Amino acid sequence: MNKVFQLTRVLMKTVYDNVGISSATKQGKKPKRSKTQNQILYGTLFVLIIASLSFPLYLGVRELVTLLVPTGLHPLMWYLIIPMSLIVILVMSIFTIISVFFLSSDNAMLLPLPLKPWQILAARYITTLVMTYIIEIVLLVPIFIGYGVAVQAGVDFYLLSLLALFSLPWLPTSVLGILLSLLMRYVNLAKHKDVFTYVSMFLVLGISMGVSFLFSSTFSAIEVDPAQAAENITAMINQIGYGLTRYLPFTIPGIQSLIHPELGMRILNGLFFFAINGVVVAAFLIGGSPLYLHAIRGTGETASKRKVLNQTQMQAQLRRTPLFRNYIAIEWKLMLRSPIYFSNLILVVILVPIIMIISFAASFSAVGADEDIAQLMEMLHFNMSDPMTFVIGFAVLLFFGSVNMIASTAISRMGKSAEFIKYIPVPVMQQLHAKMYWGFVLSILASLFPLIMIAALGFVPWYDALLLVPPLVMTYLLLNYLGLLIDLRHPRLNWTNEAAAVKSNFNGLFYMLISWVLLAAYIGLGYLASLLSLPGAGYYLAAVITLIMGGASYVLYRLMNKPSILDRI
Repeated sequence: MNKVFQLTRVLMKTVYDNVGISSATKQGKKPKRSKTQNQILYGTLFVLIIASLSFPLYLGVRELVTLLVPTGLHPLMWYLIIPMSLIVILVMSIFTIISVFFLSSDNAMLLPLPLKPWQILAARYITTLVMTYIIEIVLLVPIFIGYGVAVQAGVDFYLLSLLALFSLPWLPTSVLGILLSLLMRYVNLAKHKDVFTYVSMFLVLGISMGVSFLFSSTFSAIEVDPAQAAENITAMINQIGYGLTRYLPFTIPGIQSLIHPELGMRILNGLFFFAINGVVVAAFLIGGSPLYLHAIRGTGETASKRKVLNQTQMQAQLRRTPLFRNYIAIEWKLMLRSPIYFSNLILVVILVPIIMIISFAASFSAVGADEDIAQLMEMLHFNMSDPMTFVIGFAVLLFFGSVNMIASTAISRMGKSAEFIKYIPVPVMQQLHAKMYWGFVLSILASLFPLIMIAALGFVPWYDALLLVPPLVMTYLLLNYLGLLIDLRHPRLNWTNEAAAVKSNFNGLFYMLISWVLLAAYIGLGYLASLLSLPGAGYYLAAVITLIMGGASYVLYRLMNKPSILDRI
């Protein structure tokens, strides 16, 4: 086991290095911050991000359980929570297992080492579990704490919850590892990883959106008619919870470890649940080792992507076109060719407004009354001359584009070939503008789509909708300059796979954090403007934001328009 833990430490250090140590350190340059300072900085950012996601979930669960406690139905929630948690872990582990187990570039280096197949498999498995536990901390721990606080649970509940959370990911990750290893016996995943990733990605999205729509409509109905909350929850548990436990009977001991009235039985069920998952892991490590060894042999091979051009295509390739247009076309093709880049940089920007609109529609369908919708439309006829109305609408639209990480990872995605941009005979700023172009365009489109919809539905007059466009454009211009500047100053150039360049890159998270801080600042500015009681203050505020963001963008342009901006690459 000593070799397993040593290898696990090396694999975890590789993941950690991709996140927390600047590329300057690895290239022999003296970093501006020490390793300890980096740990504190990224640790603080990580905690803030987790808190921003987990705290609202904790509050929602606590309020829901408090509502159900008088009815005595709150323990039945675990028949829904535990199976659904297992499915969420299963779905969200697909990409992690594919990346860690099969697409890591160090597989070819590990095979010649004096390591047994089960030791390599165990180290990969532990690395995957650590990443899965991070998902649990964000999504599941707030649910358990919220429930415990609402029912005033004792220490035994939290200890058994910890045991359940600790062992919950073991079975789904083991089953996925076996299934993917079997698949690799017949299909070389490395050669067809793009197709496989796209299929998996759209499957995950379909399941996620279906679950989101289901829960959105259910909880909307509860909010509309709180008196029917118990009945709605009971119906949902009967339809979904008991149905899932019928197909996932091994989750029943985990559920009983949390709700059984006797402490002794709760402890026995918790230990039984732990044992079931432990046996599955042992079987996976013993029986899956030969399968995994066979699966990773030859994973360094890649499919040939040579394309034979006909005469028309050749002429199109040779046709003289503007340099900037060629550059942005190349950037677009580079994002499209990789499923990792496409899903994390393009698809997420498209899906965020769509998912929110679906949730909005689900809430309406839960109400189930056309007259209520008509009353709501009449009530939500926004007047953009009011500064608070303006900034809240503006902030909502800005949120849609804040998830865009194209500009903030543009240099990191180039990897070790990033130095190439120093030597080609193209002006520096023209290259940088091409790098941030699609981030700027997609952010605007992500905001324009819901803006056009609310204007078409009559919530906002067209002239007021157009009023939001100039400040949006100037704000996104500044944010994309800032995102690109962050990536220029702290590029992550040493990564082992494409996922690390995006998912393990804190530059994108810094960009989102800056966007949210700016969003909060706009709301504060609107509040101050509302105190002035100035007629048409919303219109003046739009002009002020446009001028300030435009001026700040020009200042950043001047600062970045220097060859020295590439010194960190």
